[in-house]
Amino acid sequence: GWYYALALEWLQAAPFPYDWRLSVNDTADKLAAFVEEKFNDGTFDPNRVVHFVAHSMGVLVVRSFIRQHTDFWRKLNGRFVMLGTPNSGSFAAIQTLMGRNSLVKTIAGVLPFQSKADWFGIVNSFPGLYQLCPSKLINPEVYEKAIWEKFPDVAFDGQVQLVPKFHQDLYDSREATVDANRMTYIAGVG
Repeated sequence: GWYYALALEWLQAAPFPYDWRLSVNDTADKLAAFVEEKFNDGTFDPNRVVHFVAHSMGVLVVRSFIRQHTDFWRKLNGRFVMLGTPNSGSFAAIQTLMGRNSLVKTIAGVLPFQSKADWFGIVNSFPGLYQLCPSKLINPEVYEKAIWEKFPDVAFDGQVQLVPKFHQDLYDSREATVDANRMTYIAGVG
């Protein structure tokens, strides 16, 4: 309600909507352009720091933004609050790709204009979904091709094999993308 509007005005907050289906790296570039635009249009005061608060995949977007635009992040001099983040990936992404996620199955069951196979083919075309898969650094077995042979809609060679580089890039840039002085991680259950 009113407190949200007040917070947006007082804090100079600007929500950054993004499409979770798209590549996190491409979205990170869009975030950089968005922040620049907010400075240019006067929404953000160049004399104040810019802080980020993100949840779930949004954190991966901001961490990728920090990795890809390190100088810009340093210039912003703000803090970053991470809420419930799949920093090492999520098995929910695996369930979704395999067609075993309950929400995706429910939607597939009520779509009058598509077959389940068509629906799963669409869902499995989203780069952002693949980037939510567990990290190969922690779960290497997820990247064994034999596991995916039963799921022809999964783009193993075109998407699954790109995910380890995504996680490795975040891991390799952890000195920039994980900074205890500027970042706070909040996790919870239930």
